[in-house]
Amino acid sequence: MSLLYAAVAQGCQAGRHQEAFELYWTRISRAHLHFSWNKLGAFGADLAALSGFFQAPWREPVAGLSEASQGCLLDLAGFDLRALGRLPEAVGQVLGSLSAAIAHDDWDNAAVRAGNASLLQMNLGQLKEGLALARQGLDLAHRTSNETIQVFNRMVLATVLHRLGRLSETMAVIGAGAWRCTRPTATWRTRGSTGHARTKKRRDKAPLGRAT
Repeated sequence: MSLLYAAVAQGCQAGRHQEAFELYWTRISRAHLHFSWNKLGAFGADLAALSGFFQAPWREPVAGLSEASQGCLLDLAGFDLRALGRLPEAVGQVLGSLSAAIAHDDWDNAAVRAGNASLLQMNLGQLKEGLALARQGLDLAHRTSNETIQVFNRMVLATVLHRLGRLSETMAVIGAGAWRCTRPTATWRTRGSTGHARTKKRRDKAPLGRAT
């Protein structure tokens, strides 16, 4: 794996950012398997590799990446930062990836990223911001046909409301979507306490055209 990380770094240094990003996605992340996270726990090495795709970490992606790849990059870097406990730094990445998904009418990713952003803000104690993002995420989820994403965002909203002590609203949100929880949920799932949701289908397809 160290050789692959080195190849990504060399590709970035040579200015071949799009090719390097595709190498990262297909060989290091192994698409939606997220091999470097789930099997190796190599969050530090992963973040170091992704730093080569930024003008200045962690603010502006290089111009050599497609817009969809830039959105995906922000999402990946945000997850690495969260996993490393660098939550304040992760906020900008997560919100940036959310904006990119909305700009491309990518409602599946937009809904999931809004939910992730809400959970991140909640973990930072920013409950007002977390609630606004949770409501936005549920609105975005209603633009998709993926019921599992809708359940995910509904549970995010219920979690934030519960943290705010608004128990009657929490129960109303849960009750409104309870019927969906009996449906199959194989397509999407949340990743641990971070609330990172990822797809289990199309795992061999790069996100370059749809932005993770």
